[in-house]
Amino acid sequence: MSETVSFFRGQAAGDILMSQPLIAEVIRRGGHAEYHTDARFRRLVEVLGCVWRPYGEAPRGRRVDLEGATETRNGTGHNGVDAFMDHSGIASRFRQPWLPLPIRPSGNPSRIGVAVLAQGAMRSLSDSAATALLGTLVGRGFEPVLLGHRRPCFALPAGVEDHTGRHADFVDAAVEIAGLAGLVATDNGLMHAAAAIGIKTIGICGPMPPAARAVYYPSLLPINISVPCGP
Repeated sequence: MSETVSFFRGQAAGDILMSQPLIAEVIRRGGHAEYHTDARFRRLVEVLGCVWRPYGEAPRGRRVDLEGATETRNGTGHNGVDAFMDHSGIASRFRQPWLPLPIRPSGNPSRIGVAVLAQGAMRSLSDSAATALLGTLVGRGFEPVLLGHRRPCFALPAGVEDHTGRHADFVDAAVEIAGLAGLVATDNGLMHAAAAIGIKTIGICGPMPPAARAVYYPSLLPINISVPCGP
């Protein structure tokens, strides 16, 4: 195999990370991978071994659409990354995504990240739920670090560090997560980053069933919150 494979996924960091096994298989077979996505994820796809391309640019090779449309070589339809992996047979050999960033274990096992304000497959927690979660963690002796793009619109409990808005680049946020003892997050890109790095991660899932995430990440403990659009 020496062809170029052009992956397309617009703005979902979690799905980009979940497609890492596909990228690894293309490279293992001697091919070249390029990823068409938002500029915010340029460093991420480069870390994963791809050439970054703007999302609207024409593919230079075989197009693999991970938006849930089609894989156009044979006209077979697939619904997103998971279905494409299962169809291609790659899932049986390369199930676990891996983000090759150095893990710097925290010297403080109580220092954990919290990323519940960022939206992904699940909407962010409400302000009241986030406040209650942070207060509970502090009350149990943890030192939470609040992460993500969205700044809190509520007063943080004493003892919580606010790092929201600190990282414009996704990889920079992942590097900070790699230095924490663990992460509590809704089903968003930062949850995927922590689980792909391999640190202990609690994922608050919904509408996606927890099993749909746990199958990929050994370090992820998913819990379910019922939502109206859930299965």
